[in-house]
Amino acid sequence: DMTLQEAMLCGVPPLSTRLSTISKSITLNERNGWTFSRYDPSEFQKILDQLIRDPSLIKIKGERARKYALEAFSL
Repeated sequence: DMTLQEAMLCGVPPLSTRLSTISKSITLNERNGWTFSRYDPSEFQKILDQLIRDPSLIKIKGERARKYALEAFSL
């Protein structure tokens, strides 16, 4: 959990399985990052395909993640 928070503070959007309860709250419905089912590799592949097609999403979601982390987490 702390690793995802630290990444977000550095402007790195989280990429996590949905098993983690923190990943659901951190990604805020895919606004700040991505979640996928660990039982469905095609979901992970869709995210990778999306990032290959539009790498600017990393920067956009990374900026959102950092803003959210600065507001939501006290370290």
